[in-house]
Amino acid sequence: NAPVFTQPEYHISVKENLPVGTRLLTIKATDPDEGVNGEVTYSFRNVREKISQLFQLNSLTGDITVLGELDYEDSGFYDVDVEAHDGPGLRARSKVLVTVLDVNDNAPEVTVTSLTSSIQEASSPGTVIALFNVHDSDSGENGLVTCSIPDNLPFRLEKTYGNYHRLLIHRTLDREEVSDYNITITATDQGTPPLSTETYISLQVVDINDNPPTFTHASYSAYIPENNPRGASILSITAQDPDSGENAQVIYSLSEDTIQGAPMSSYVSINSNTGVLYALRSFDYEQFQDLKLLVTARDSGTPPLSSNVSLSLSVLDQNDNTPEILYPTIPTDGSTGVELTPRSADPGYLVTKVVAVDKDSGQNAWLSYRLLKASEPGLFSVGLHTGEVRTARALLDRDALKQSLVVTVQDHGQPPLSATVTLTIAVSDNIPDHHHHHHHH
Repeated sequence: NAPVFTQPEYHISVKENLPVGTRLLTIKATDPDEGVNGEVTYSFRNVREKISQLFQLNSLTGDITVLGELDYEDSGFYDVDVEAHDGPGLRARSKVLVTVLDVNDNAPEVTVTSLTSSIQEASSPGTVIALFNVHDSDSGENGLVTCSIPDNLPFRLEKTYGNYHRLLIHRTLDREEVSDYNITITATDQGTPPLSTETYISLQVVDINDNPPTFTHASYSAYIPENNPRGASILSITAQDPDSGENAQVIYSLSEDTIQGAPMSSYVSINSNTGVLYALRSFDYEQFQDLKLLVTARDSGTPPLSSNVSLSLSVLDQNDNTPEILYPTIPTDGSTGVELTPRSADPGYLVTKVVAVDKDSGQNAWLSYRLLKASEPGLFSVGLHTGEVRTARALLDRDALKQSLVVTVQDHGQPPLSATVTLTIAVSDNIPDHHHHHHHH
């Protein structure tokens, strides 16, 4: 009697991740003979090398165990020929059919086939940044892949044909907001549990000149004391430009204008790089008090963008003018330059008035009159603010006929400037008291 297998074919399905050493199944053949004639041993028949590496057959028990790692992606099916023979060598044949089941053991693979690493900020939505291909060696759901990118990015993914995908611009980019992106593309299969792969794409946003320089203030005002040294710096003006490179490089200039017939550019200049404004000549408050300027900031982009700001420059008065005495003047017309006062004048009689002006302004032009010297002290007084010279008492017979007074006129500058004048007063007995009235206090 030859051995007889219990089944003409043995079928088994196993997951590809079955641990090495696991028993798959047991084959069995029976032989009714006695002793050696009925002792059955099992073996593989015309075994291929691959099978001997993957499966092991116990010749006595018929147990088939896994010897190597099964891999569905390598092969999903094995057809193993087995035989049983008794002692004297009578044989029986059978087949073991092994179906390997796919397990989700392969993560998706992403291959970037073309990539733009930098893009202009003005690029229109729909511009392609990258093209990539997705592949997963698993089968069925385990090999079905979906791709995604984070929601908050101005990009979107689009599936094209086969397993190709495109990464496109979805919303217009603004370099001044975000200058570079690191985009994570996540490819996930639909296995249980799913496997995923992350691919990183970095994109640099290239600047275009889309921002004009802006001044830090809506308008500027500055003061400069008159008689300034030439080349004195007046103030510094700043404009900022959020673009980059040449598009952000600011050049300052002043608009052409004239002041009192002379070009503005002969009075002030601006450093085109730093925005510092300089005086080119010494200003005179008595010539003009203020300048209105227009400053332009222009970037170096192509084409350049610019903006303007107005600047008002005020010249401050310095006490640089001495009081000027208009009356009495040093006689040039042959007149005597002598004031007259009648002997009969009452105290407080207005003899004359010192008249002075000062070209400065404010405190620097506010004048005070004082009696500095008198040939007869106590006879005359000078009004501090009026410059009026009056008799302080009645004239006496012993008072000299010719009186001399020195009056000083001083402004209130820091420090003050002054001028003096000498008055000659003749006391007369016979002039009628006509054009001078009493008590002009």
